[in-house]
Amino acid sequence: MDIGTLTPMDRHAEGVVDMILDATANCDPPVTRGRLFGWHAALFPTGYSGLSRINAGAWRDDADGPMPVVSGGIGRQWVRFEAPPAARLEADVAAFLAWLNATQDSAGARAMPPLIKAGLAHLWFVSLHPFDDGNGRIARWIRPTCCWTGCSSGCAIGSAGRLSPLTTGRPGCSISCWTASKAN
Repeated sequence: MDIGTLTPMDRHAEGVVDMILDATANCDPPVTRGRLFGWHAALFPTGYSGLSRINAGAWRDDADGPMPVVSGGIGRQWVRFEAPPAARLEADVAAFLAWLNATQDSAGARAMPPLIKAGLAHLWFVSLHPFDDGNGRIARWIRPTCCWTGCSSGCAIGSAGRLSPLTTGRPGCSISCWTASKAN
């Protein structure tokens, strides 16, 4: 019997909403390993991405070999780059988080403009690719944590060209144009 209530929310949608609210409403607290794990677990509450079992709320492993970062639909996929080995993730993510959470450089000056830091944080996180899935979504929600100082215009979700610097070559790829595109 229809009693006119709202449709119950899907648990996957609830996880995305929880992550977005935490990232945008709680920009002051540092982004930590535990917070990233929480966001990831919220994105994949069943431990599955589609039909594939993943390590939800934990770093990826290399049990199936190196992690290729792919684009394209089924049957049209192509490898953009190979993620760093899983054995390096703990140290690499720790270095990223130390940089991300720093508010000053070693000389005591403001580290960099928040919008630039947001773009670089996105690119660095995606290039680490620490999770089995959801890295791009989490990277898009790391950006607001860099922009809490009032520079929120660059923190909108956008997909056009988001991985192009990763495709053109690492580590020497130019990120200037990519970072500038995040300002639009």
